[in-house]
Amino acid sequence: MYRSYESFKNQVPDKKIIVEMKKEKISYIMGEDEYRQMAKVKSKDVYAIVYNNQPYIATEEGYFLLNKTNDDFIFIAKANVGANMVGAIVGGIFFGALGGAIGGLNSDSNDWHEMKIDYVNGTVIRGKQVKK
Repeated sequence: MYRSYESFKNQVPDKKIIVEMKKEKISYIMGEDEYRQMAKVKSKDVYAIVYNNQPYIATEEGYFLLNKTNDDFIFIAKANVGANMVGAIVGGIFFGALGGAIGGLNSDSNDWHEMKIDYVNGTVIRGKQVKK
């Protein structure tokens, strides 16, 4: 598990985790808490995870598989198409908070977009709308 873009970029995991899958999707993850007990980890406390050698980005909407295309990490997620979303992403929201931006600003949005990780600072760049 990677708590920040920096640890993900440098491939220095912050914590070992156990992943629970349901219907071929990540349902939740568990890691040691401050008392060395296994507990669920909130996605807002996670930047990314690697499970079975596959990287996933964490949002409040869930965990999305990252695909490497050329030199970019790309994922498909629901996104608000309004101006607030663009401002939030450009303003530097990271993935823990991105979940709120992806799904929370306009909860009736059903628009899926290709998202790209800015390799310099880890923010998200929303790309073209895609059909899902």
